Amino acid sequence: MSVLMALTVFATVLTSMTVSHIRQTVNDSARTEAYYIAHSVAISMRDWVEKENVSTIENYFDNIDDGRWSQWHSFGRDTDKEYRVNAKIVKKFINGDGSYFRKDLRITAEGRAGEQTSQVMVEMIPKRYIPGIDFGQAIIALHGLNLKENVEIDSGFKFNTIANKDNLTIGSGIKVGGDSYVGEGTADSFIKALLENNSIKGEVKTIIPSSYIMPAFPQMPEGLGENKDLTLSDNQQAVISNDSSYNQIVVNDNGELIVKVGEEGRAILVNNLVVHDNGRIKLEKKVGANTMRVVKVYLENQLDINDSGVIGQFDNKDNLIIYYAGSETFSPEGDLNGSIYSNSADILLLAGNIAGNIISGGNITVKGSMSGVKIIYATSLVSSIRLLANMVLYCGEYMIMSRKRIMAIYFNLTLERQAYYLEGLIRGNMIGKMIRKLALN
Repeated sequence: MSVLMALTVFATVLTSMTVSHIRQTVNDSARTEAYYIAHSVAISMRDWVEKENVSTIENYFDNIDDGRWSQWHSFGRDTDKEYRVNAKIVKKFINGDGSYFRKDLRITAEGRAGEQTSQVMVEMIPKRYIPGIDFGQAIIALHGLNLKENVEIDSGFKFNTIANKDNLTIGSGIKVGGDSYVGEGTADSFIKALLENNSIKGEVKTIIPSSYIMPAFPQMPEGLGENKDLTLSDNQQAVISNDSSYNQIVVNDNGELIVKVGEEGRAILVNNLVVHDNGRIKLEKKVGANTMRVVKVYLENQLDINDSGVIGQFDNKDNLIIYYAGSETFSPEGDLNGSIYSNSADILLLAGNIAGNIISGGNITVKGSMSGVKIIYATSLVSSIRLLANMVLYCGEYMIMSRKRIMAIYFNLTLERQAYYLEGLIRGNMIGKMIRKLALN
């Protein structure tokens, strides 16, 4: 990317600083004014980054040793107050041999007031990583590890403890390439068995057990208007452009429902949602909207996607999430391009496909090819998995049955910080926090 384009990006960001980001008082010292200026610039740059995807950020700022600096610019009409900003991609290695890394973005903003200069730094990490977890491990489990046969793991695995020998199975044809971790309290005999297993090439290390929490399942929203019924078939089309409530939505026989969404997002409460016979539900950006936020579907009872029915588009899978409060097992035969969070119902994946995140308070069973899934997260049991690629399992206990490699790099994981709210899975691409402020003479 040209230097001119990068400078254009800086100019766009820095000239769009909102009043809420700018604090000046005539009684502040020059040093404090310089800090306020730097802080405002850093936050403005951060806000811009959060709205962009990771590939765009890498295109602008990757492979430049010292990052890109903007020029010094006057702050408002005060000629003695100036600012500039630097953005730099920083590789953070996440395993010992340096084979796996993530790309963080470091923003350094400087403010100048008279002879005083202050610096504020913000580091941002892609949301596909969960802070505190080393994703050199392709598998994370709390209580057990069952690898049946012919599973190749490029890195290693991690679990807290093994309660009994039935919770540890390493079958034939297993290949584990990297270091693995077991929680304190795991029996020495189990660790010895791992070390003596010729399938495990890396070391087996002891760690302090971690505590994982399910994301909070939301309350069903209120105040979305009167319940309505909507049925589309025979190539009929309808549009939802406002937050709304439905008793049931049925889309079948080539019917099409378009959900218009803009910067404010969209909330839809529905009791029963049925998509059959080539029925489609599509997301479209509202005319005039700069970005398309998340569509949240709150489903109280039935979710049925069958017979080539499709909800969402693959390119917009991060813009859709379904909160499923029903009790019936969800087993789609069509496609869901988005994330689903089942509060308690089991999820059975046979013929259909989910391109998104699968989160459940119940059991998850996968028997089909689920290459589009980012993360499976369950407190109970995940079992019978095969043809598994580019996926991390994050659960209580699980079993893997696979004949395909499990890759351990770039999983697109997006559990946000330690809050574990599901919105963090799909909102934006990077998270950031201020890590340092430094006043310079």
